[in-house]
Amino acid sequence: MALDWIRSTYLYIRALKNPTHYGQSVTRRSPSSNCGQLLMDPPLHFSSGFSADLDRCGIEAKLQELCLKNLNALSAIDLIRMDEDINIKPTEAGRLMARFCIAFDTMEQFSKVVGTESLFDLVSLVSKSREFSDIQLRVNEKRALNTLNRDKNRRTIRFPLEGKIKTSEMKVNCLIQAQMSSISIQDFGLTQDTAKIFRIGMRISKCLSEFLSHRSEAVFPALLNSLILAKCFRAKIWENSHFVSKQLEKIGQTLSTAMVNAGLTTFSQIEQTNPRELEL
Repeated sequence: MALDWIRSTYLYIRALKNPTHYGQSVTRRSPSSNCGQLLMDPPLHFSSGFSADLDRCGIEAKLQELCLKNLNALSAIDLIRMDEDINIKPTEAGRLMARFCIAFDTMEQFSKVVGTESLFDLVSLVSKSREFSDIQLRVNEKRALNTLNRDKNRRTIRFPLEGKIKTSEMKVNCLIQAQMSSISIQDFGLTQDTAKIFRIGMRISKCLSEFLSHRSEAVFPALLNSLILAKCFRAKIWENSHFVSKQLEKIGQTLSTAMVNAGLTTFSQIEQTNPRELEL
């Protein structure tokens, strides 16, 4: 079945046309070994292009080995289940991965959740997601990010990071917290990155909460915090934020700040306030 799928891919067509151009990390096995043994034995990996003298059968064999290597990786973190005949069935986690279009590396991080993670731990976990790999830390952004992280004279993020902002992962973490803390971000590039991070983050956090809800182990603290985090991503504020009015249509940072300064920090207070006072 795997080979039938490979034959339908663009990689297969191009590998037949120009085999030396497609260097792949493939699994080496002895000619006498079968698929069942390949799944049981620790694989040996080597990186090389397909040899120019390989015929169609040789290229198919290498592509099949590559496919089996990745199937084993999926099976190792319980995204699929395979039997000795290579019959493949997705698990609930695998279905979530496909539904939310989550990268394998990100799902691998999810599988390492032990169940006692705090809200900050989950923010850090989401910040490590492969989906943010194209978010780069620019030299001219470090000063602004460090100010958001730690500054005695200004309001800073909820969970300050240790040291200075040195990696893209720390940048993502800082921008997530800055947005949820309703801290104004002046740099245009950082504003654009923040918008992108939240578009992706809503999908990742939703997947994480559903992933943990299907775990058989007792992971209630992490599940609770993942649900809170998913809501925070959707609302773009922390669960204990005073800037609740930002969730209302056409209410941005400026108007929300004015409401907070006026003591309107809950929806019930806003509802009970005279409309004329709100207009002022």
